Amino acid sequence: SLLLTNTGSMEGSFVLVCDSLPEQLRVAPMEGRLNPGRSVEIKLELLCKVKGSFKEVLSICSEHASAETHAVTVSGVIQSRKLELMDSELSAPLQCVAFGSTYYGTVLTKKVVLYNNSPALTEFIAIFDEKALGTIQGADMSESLAMACTAGGLGQTKWKEQGNAPPTD
Repeated sequence: SLLLTNTGSMEGSFVLVCDSLPEQLRVAPMEGRLNPGRSVEIKLELLCKVKGSFKEVLSICSEHASAETHAVTVSGVIQSRKLELMDSELSAPLQCVAFGSTYYGTVLTKKVVLYNNSPALTEFIAIFDEKALGTIQGADMSESLAMACTAGGLGQTKWKEQGNAPPTD
């Protein structure tokens, strides 16, 4: 917002002029009257519906021909929010986390980085697709995979008793 103040000794009117005010930018009020020593808040509201950039000059004109015109530049860039999963070593975007081949009963760990490639703070939640290929129903995802395996998770209730518990080192 902008604060417009009448520093004169008489009541005065003002008009805001912009050659091509973009439709996503709303300014109010565009005109009005001010008593001496009084102020009015000019609100600028940006509706971020279309990606792109803009730069406009907003002129503040007074009713008096002798008064100078003040110009304020209003600009911005509207971008999409974008979270990217990155390879922790190569710093390259990932489409898939490939574990490759391993032996039954072992635990593999892959480190990745969730990168906020947005102009502002972005909140997120992670959702694991429980119906995806390779998932086991009833797995407690609040602990690490190694903890779930050794504590009888992943649907295996008696691994230690059966003698085929995963290695603990």
